[in-house]
Amino acid sequence: MGGAAMVRPAARSAVVALGVLMVVDVFRTCLAIGHYEFRITVVTHGEPDVWVAALAYALFDRVVDEFGRALGLPVAATSVATFLWVLALLATVVTVVVWLRRARLMRHPDRVTLGWLGAAVLLKALSAIYDTVAAPPSPVVGGVLATRPVAYPLWIVSTVVLVVAAVRVVRAIRSADPDPAVTG
Repeated sequence: MGGAAMVRPAARSAVVALGVLMVVDVFRTCLAIGHYEFRITVVTHGEPDVWVAALAYALFDRVVDEFGRALGLPVAATSVATFLWVLALLATVVTVVVWLRRARLMRHPDRVTLGWLGAAVLLKALSAIYDTVAAPPSPVVGGVLATRPVAYPLWIVSTVVLVVAAVRVVRAIRSADPDPAVTG
């Protein structure tokens, strides 16, 4: 097996991994907003403002809680979502690197794609820092940073940028490999 025969499975794997990463990232963002809404609802007015996210979080929390009880482990829904996101990210990085090595691309992805990738990495890093700094028992909790106007835009923009970057990488993979199974 050589040449294009080795590149095509790697390209397909990279495209699938990027698709899974996009879905998991959107799901994780929805759960983060739902968890935030749940905490606010419990403390204040008794009704979430973002119903879709709150319902998704409640359902996933219930499933994870029941599964954790069956295993005898206390598990948090947000921890499971983050774990799944990390797995999806690692799988994506590995499959894209394998594809790049097998494809031996002479030309690199265009600057716009690299810019989107850089922005996605930066925003996801800022989001992780924010999540760490604003998480209880942080001194920032209750402060200006632990608010919807800071959290929601950061989470949503970082997800949108990651999805756009992933779509651009998928396009680069598809343009480099004309196999109909990869190009869809």
